[in-house]
Amino acid sequence: MTSPDPALQHALAQERAHHDHCRTALAAMVDGAREHVVTGEDVSASGADAEVLGHRLRSRAEALRELPEGPLFFGRLDFAAHQDTDTGGDPAGLHVGRLRVTEDPAAPPLVVDWRAPVARAFYQATADDPRGVAVRRRFGWAPGSRGDSADLTGLEDERLGRGESRASDIVAR
Repeated sequence: MTSPDPALQHALAQERAHHDHCRTALAAMVDGAREHVVTGEDVSASGADAEVLGHRLRSRAEALRELPEGPLFFGRLDFAAHQDTDTGGDPAGLHVGRLRVTEDPAAPPLVVDWRAPVARAFYQATADDPRGVAVRRRFGWAPGSRGDSADLTGLEDERLGRGESRASDIVAR
């Protein structure tokens, strides 16, 4: 068995580091949701508003606490240079996962929810109609992964730009 290309090993290490960063941001989101439940009780103008706000804040905090363990993203889109604005200017691309992860609600997300309109290109882009996607990356996680970055064991890049149909690059640990 030949060893993977060093550039691909480097890409895998960068994706693991990004996943670690996303885990830290998600933990902060969970803590922030808990804090909002406590402070949200005192910010409403009426009893009915307080009840609705409290319910929504508690539901959000509970949903974040009860997230199943597992990887935070399964794919990434690298848009063609003329569509860099779709990724929030992030040269690393747009990671697609099961929920939106962000460090700040006003900042571009670290991971975009797979149901978000911008994520449609992950499922719909083809070599004949790349929808502005230059590279679609899929990630391979160890079976039964609980979301540890070390469980990110492979990636596959599918090059879609300019209507080309090119072989994918695969690396596995």
